[in-house]
Amino acid sequence: MEWLSRIQIGADIATGLTIIGALLSWLIKSRADARKERLRGINDAARAVAVQSIQQVLGELSRDFNKIVVSASTVERRIDFGMDRDIEKWQNSVAKRLENGNLPLNKILSDLDRIREQISEFYESAASSRYVLFPALSSLPESKEIVSRFKEDYTRIGKVYNTLSGGRLALLTELQQLISGIAEYRTTHRNAGTGELVETFQSQAASIVLDADYADWVASFLPQEERAEFIRRIQERDYAGTDLISQAMLGVLGGAASRGHALLAQILIFTSSELQSARKQCKEFMIMLAAISSRLQSKDNGLSVPQLIAMLRDEEYFAVESEVR
Repeated sequence: MEWLSRIQIGADIATGLTIIGALLSWLIKSRADARKERLRGINDAARAVAVQSIQQVLGELSRDFNKIVVSASTVERRIDFGMDRDIEKWQNSVAKRLENGNLPLNKILSDLDRIREQISEFYESAASSRYVLFPALSSLPESKEIVSRFKEDYTRIGKVYNTLSGGRLALLTELQQLISGIAEYRTTHRNAGTGELVETFQSQAASIVLDADYADWVASFLPQEERAEFIRRIQERDYAGTDLISQAMLGVLGGAASRGHALLAQILIFTSSELQSARKQCKEFMIMLAAISSRLQSKDNGLSVPQLIAMLRDEEYFAVESEVR
């Protein structure tokens, strides 16, 4: 019977080893599952904090955006009153209202300066949001694409700001001063000719002509075939051979003296279009943040951030192409 006892002992050992093995497997799996749960809990907590932070950023940007919309819409309505598909008719309408005082330029300049500050505030808030967004995006498979999109949209807002601030607003201010200066000079120098005006106002004209931010507009005073070369010279500060620059200065001075309101009207129409572009860029940025927030809130959402952006831009949601807000 001894051999039976040995078999029984062997069976007991094998059973014991099986039980121990199963227990160890269960313990290892339990610890792994617990670790996953802890990580999931940490990720969920981090996700919740990120979503909350994004919502706060969206709230701040929404308030900034609303200010931009209200201010910009007021200026646009003034400029766009009597808008016509025929750009020349529209420009003439704006020029007449400038001349008779129905479109006060000083008020528009003041409003544009306020809009510039509001876009600057939006831009700074957008810049700050990077430190909230980028860490949160690292958990998403499309994170690199979103970061790239963020930087592109952010850069566009900066370009619109620079165009409005350093371009249109500054040009309107300088051109108005030149036009007013020439008009005032002529009240006491009725017989002043072109040469006298050039000598008297050449510094103011040069300030406009040599500014790279105004080069596209100043080039319109030159023949079509010479415009690209003029723009290149101004941007590269290549003033060798001053014929083009002298020609541009005469064009600006002559225009300011003979059709100042028409020139101001032209720039205002450009400005109205750029205000719409600024508003749209800010709205695009907020839609991107809303899409990121939606993606982070729903782990089971099958749509990527770019897909969510495309959906939210549509007419059923934020209607980027047709609605102001």
